[in-house]
Amino acid sequence: MTDSDALKREIRRGLFFVVGHHRGGTTLLQSMLNAHSALTIPPETQFFLEIWPRRQQWGDLQNSKVRDRVLDFLGSRECSIRDLKLSRQALAAALAAESDYEDLFVTILSVWASERGKRRAGEKSPGHIHQVLEIAQSFPEARFLSMLRDPRAVVSSELTATWGARSVDQIARRWKRVAMRHRELEQCLPRDRYLALHYEDLLSEPERVLREVCDFLGEPFEDSMLRYDEREEDERGFDPSETWKLKTLAPLDTKRRDAWRKSLDSVQVALIDHAAGEGLEALGYEREAMPRSNLELFLWRLWDRVPWALEVATGAARRKRGPQRARRGEGGSEESS
Repeated sequence: MTDSDALKREIRRGLFFVVGHHRGGTTLLQSMLNAHSALTIPPETQFFLEIWPRRQQWGDLQNSKVRDRVLDFLGSRECSIRDLKLSRQALAAALAAESDYEDLFVTILSVWASERGKRRAGEKSPGHIHQVLEIAQSFPEARFLSMLRDPRAVVSSELTATWGARSVDQIARRWKRVAMRHRELEQCLPRDRYLALHYEDLLSEPERVLREVCDFLGEPFEDSMLRYDEREEDERGFDPSETWKLKTLAPLDTKRRDAWRKSLDSVQVALIDHAAGEGLEALGYEREAMPRSNLELFLWRLWDRVPWALEVATGAARRKRGPQRARRGEGGSEESS
């Protein structure tokens, strides 16, 4: 067995995924894990949203023409894996020995880990939370870390991102779908495979939470994880164009936990409380807004949707997100949410 084959086996055996909601703290956790001497997580691959659904259309990877087609896609602007900046030559050499798309995924992570001298790799694409059960079936040993965050903080954060929706109600309803999926996964997966973390806890008690994460992954805790902002440049974990993630290059700022209280007005908070519904209290977050009439909420929701609807209708939303390739939300564009 070659060193490359041994690494692939170890990557597959120790595979883990970080999932959750966009702007939910997944990049912060990724940054901390990347500061560990044995662990690495590349930029978002979106593998199970962009490549996995195409596997039947493309066909058998043992066919050289199919491999060439896959390699072309991996290097195209339509594929998030392009952000990993892996050489076509390295991928082609590794891919020549693969027979299925599960192996293709492991190969991509193995090439990434090998270039960084790490023995274990994970994946962080928040939207994969909707594919967890399928992934768990394909990789029976994989473990999943799910990041949860107050929906009001999620909405506030996305409203300031260059690619985000302009509708408070839309973002909050997307958060609720993630919250409901989380509750489903807690029931379906054993505790040794699925661990839920709260962003707020990671901010206020980083060492305690990271020790819990390390125990879950079967790795020793390392102090370097608390100094994640000092990690090597090649462990940044995201493409430089994703400027909304730059805060993970700075030390923890506990003020971020409640920053939404200053950035959101009472109407926005009421819309979030209404849209998030039972998901709020189910995940341990208290309602903040005073009860409103159905008519009042309807009119506010209608007005809230106008700016985003105009961006979608004029194509401005797609143009805005396209350059950063942050348009892929939950398996598609934000317009479909």
